[in-house]
Amino acid sequence: MRSASLFVFVLNSADAPSREFIASRSGSFVRALLDRFERDGEDAYPLTLVGILIKSDPTSLTPEFRQRILKLGDKSRYLGNAVDVVKSIVPVPPGTN
Repeated sequence: MRSASLFVFVLNSADAPSREFIASRSGSFVRALLDRFERDGEDAYPLTLVGILIKSDPTSLTPEFRQRILKLGDKSRYLGNAVDVVKSIVPVPPGTN
């Protein structure tokens, strides 16, 4: 939990370009957090990083990733922010960007 708190502090202290850069490189980390939650069922504070990172870099939000977060959000209070962020991002239809 300390490392998650430190990571949140670093992200919140960084300027916008740095936050975007960090978030753009964190996709596998976010997926690992979700994998662990699916496997262990432990609703823990590090899951709050999912919403923070997606908000900082919404380009990593694939349709499959979006569905996964929405599905798991019902089981986790710490994914609440991620669900709100996902719902606020309007998906771009394929081939229109």
